[in-house]
Amino acid sequence: GDLKNPQNSLAKLFTSDEKRLRLRKIVHDAFGLYLALDVQNGQQLHVRFGLAEPPDERSLHDNALSYMREARDIGEVSDGVRAYAGVLLELYAGDPKVVIIDEPEAFLHPSLAFKLGNELAKAATAEDKRVFAATHVHNL
Repeated sequence: GDLKNPQNSLAKLFTSDEKRLRLRKIVHDAFGLYLALDVQNGQQLHVRFGLAEPPDERSLHDNALSYMREARDIGEVSDGVRAYAGVLLELYAGDPKVVIIDEPEAFLHPSLAFKLGNELAKAATAEDKRVFAATHVHNL
């Protein structure tokens, strides 16, 4: 779409350094991977994950091209990484004021599920959104 007037969550994240860097830090703190948005595939944005912080991902310079070649495609990371990043991406960059999530902890280690719960609360407060989550977490 038109990046001058972004309509979807990825485009909004791509055009906001603040939101993109916030989400990148959260994902890195949880998984040790850096979330990057790849614009090098025509008219679509692709999510990738790298071991190092990406160079200016909004450019087509050689170092950005090389980084995206080496970074893992979203299909190459675990379901937990995808779910964690995807839910938070939608909270920080998406339009819905109400987000309903079914078992956000399903593919996460208990410590990451706890961390995700904290991040959901922070994101909901920061973005003035309401989050409803159905979980099967048991306190033992």
